[in-house]
Amino acid sequence: MTLADIVAVMSGPDRVRIMKGKAELYAGYLGNLVHMAEYEALMAEEVTRIKETVDITHKRYKELGLMQPLHPEETPNYSFSDLQLTIYREIILKSEE
Repeated sequence: MTLADIVAVMSGPDRVRIMKGKAELYAGYLGNLVHMAEYEALMAEEVTRIKETVDITHKRYKELGLMQPLHPEETPNYSFSDLQLTIYREIILKSEE
């Protein structure tokens, strides 16, 4: 199946992370994917796997030396006392590796 097949059954507000090998090609709202210069070429790519990815981060990640969230500039969807949770559908494209 291709990325176009997957995108056709998802909706714009879904969060996706598209990976090819170890390279992250896109991370964000599916609806914004159309604004990528490589959009048309990406749609023809073969998908090898889809999985859920949870991005749990601490709001003071810099101060504490922790891993940076995928989108540190965004307001959290859910906020715990000091953690942020974001759920992505990770789409892994066929890699030449």
